[in-house]
Amino acid sequence: MDFCPRCGRYLKDDEFQCPECGNVVRQIPHDDVRPDGFQPNGNENVTITSGKDIVKAIFDRYFFIAMAIGFVAMFAVTYMWGFHFILFCIPLFFPMGRMSIGPGLLAGMTVGSLTAILWKMYIVSATV
Repeated sequence: MDFCPRCGRYLKDDEFQCPECGNVVRQIPHDDVRPDGFQPNGNENVTITSGKDIVKAIFDRYFFIAMAIGFVAMFAVTYMWGFHFILFCIPLFFPMGRMSIGPGLLAGMTVGSLTAILWKMYIVSATV
């Protein structure tokens, strides 16, 4: 048991920092330090060594959620106002927490815009 000289609290064996005042009482052993691949932005320790790891890192549920949102948004913009491929690259300029959100938005917006263009060309024009 270590003693915190700042607030006078006794620390447990697994505590390295005082929970009351935040004082670091002793150093963390090297075995408890996070590996270099840890990313604090939401991605777990993803070490990409093969193509399967890339697929697993990119095609998660956030990819498909972002793809659906991008599809609906770009389909509506292209169908209603006629903007073609203007907005589909905007997500590439925003910093994302996960590596799958940007490609998901890009894929969804591209497919949504193409679908709206084809919808206007073949479905709507055939009924007029």
